[in-house]
Amino acid sequence: MNEAQEFKPLSEAVIFEKYPKLFRQKDMSLMDSAMCWGLQCDSGWYWLIDAMCGAIQFNCDFNKTRQVEFTTVKEKYGQLIVYWNFVRTPETFKDECRENYDSGLIEGIINSFEVVSNHTCEVCGNRGFLCHHGSWVKTLCFEHAEKLDYAPGDVYFDYDEEPPTEEDIGGINS
Repeated sequence: MNEAQEFKPLSEAVIFEKYPKLFRQKDMSLMDSAMCWGLQCDSGWYWLIDAMCGAIQFNCDFNKTRQVEFTTVKEKYGQLIVYWNFVRTPETFKDECRENYDSGLIEGIINSFEVVSNHTCEVCGNRGFLCHHGSWVKTLCFEHAEKLDYAPGDVYFDYDEEPPTEEDIGGINS
């Protein structure tokens, strides 16, 4: 009988350990890859990154998609941004048609998680919305927006109107 696996809270180290092929570039120098900076986002998105990595690695392992490796995983303008490439081997270098198919599949997975990040608090992982503090933009829940002194809306928010309220956005638990 198998013993129950010990639960490990998500951390950057746990994600790197779980998906070594995707994060192969994490130990490279800054001259070679920006992945040396690690996951450039708050831990509220770690569950999103974990789920995205699982979907991508599944496709690489079982659907025979070319192996992917990340060059950057970061937050930018309140959204998860992922830069990646395929691991190049002499066997796969010439198959351009297959690469186009695989690229579309991987981009579709990444894009879907980037969209979810637009509605996920970067700090706690709960439902969030775009907020700003001056020109800084983050996706936050009401609690963290207040704690971090961020206001609802993005930097292009129309200040002639009242900012949205919790009820306008659907409340914290909607």
